[in-house]
Amino acid sequence: MYRMWSASVTLLDSMSALGDLGWEAYPAEGWEEISVMDERNTPMRTYQVCNVMEANQNNWLRTRHIARDGAQRVYVEIKFTLRDCNSLPGVPGTCKETFNMYYYESNNPSLWYIKESQYVKIDTIAADESFTQVDVGDRVMKLNTEVRDISNLSKKGFYLAFQDVGACIALVSVRVFYKKCPLSVVNLAQFPDTVTGGDSTLVEVRGTCVNDSEEAELPRMYCSADGGWLVPIGRCVCKPGFEEHKDYCQPARAAAEKPDMNITAEFIEYSVGSSSTDGVICAWEPPGVLAKIGCGRDVAGTEDHPPTGAASMPGHTQAGTHVLESGVERSGVVLLYLSEDLSCPNDDASGPLFPA
Repeated sequence: MYRMWSASVTLLDSMSALGDLGWEAYPAEGWEEISVMDERNTPMRTYQVCNVMEANQNNWLRTRHIARDGAQRVYVEIKFTLRDCNSLPGVPGTCKETFNMYYYESNNPSLWYIKESQYVKIDTIAADESFTQVDVGDRVMKLNTEVRDISNLSKKGFYLAFQDVGACIALVSVRVFYKKCPLSVVNLAQFPDTVTGGDSTLVEVRGTCVNDSEEAELPRMYCSADGGWLVPIGRCVCKPGFEEHKDYCQPARAAAEKPDMNITAEFIEYSVGSSSTDGVICAWEPPGVLAKIGCGRDVAGTEDHPPTGAASMPGHTQAGTHVLESGVERSGVVLLYLSEDLSCPNDDASGPLFPA
């Protein structure tokens, strides 16, 4: 199964705010925005509330409008600290160690008031770790991280809201993001950045053949809900005259006469004298093959020492083509510069070495 790591796009990150977040808090004596230092002495904007001495708390904190950027499913990551109720002396039994998270979809980015009954509850959030007065004295931050998702969004954006019902809590950061399957090339087909679907279903995406390739079978893949590509189907192939290299097609080297052969000779100079001691001067790519050139003559070369022979006869030359057959039964088209009236340099053969 093919799979690639997902990518995420951040819609809101309270930690990146340079100034006040400016979220709506009501009633006024509830959530309070403050600036604090983290464990690395980096300033950060947080909201906190700790009205644990009074019963029937109902404190709301609402973000600004968050544009969904076309995403149907978004994730909310919150980091927070929460005080252990048992560590607070004299606190009545109304102290809580949970809070609630809601959202409200809207096309209006400037709403100043939303009724509590209009919100949709995401979840009740509890802390894995709560802190005590000892932790405060030791400057130990017991940070909790929770992630929840909101599915099937359809309007331009939404508002997040946090409801405190009597806890001592600090919202250290709120990050909202969505996932997408990143731009990928598979089987010579390019698949674009694709936003995941609104629920757990797969999104089918059709690929586009890269340059100098064409469809062999319709290329498709599926973008999963968590942003991974799955189940590649079909492929593209390089057009004639091109060959596959990694994720693209490049011009092929000299085409082979036999479709299953791919050794390519780029240059050969061939000259034969009047005696069998005269030889050949050859250079080709790839080096290191054993080649048989005309009349059963075997020549071999290495990368550093191409095959060489006796000095060639002077004379007029002409160009032609011939197949270079190698000891590994491959062939390629080569360019020859031939002396006139060349004949095989032994008694068992007759006629010109290569016909004009």
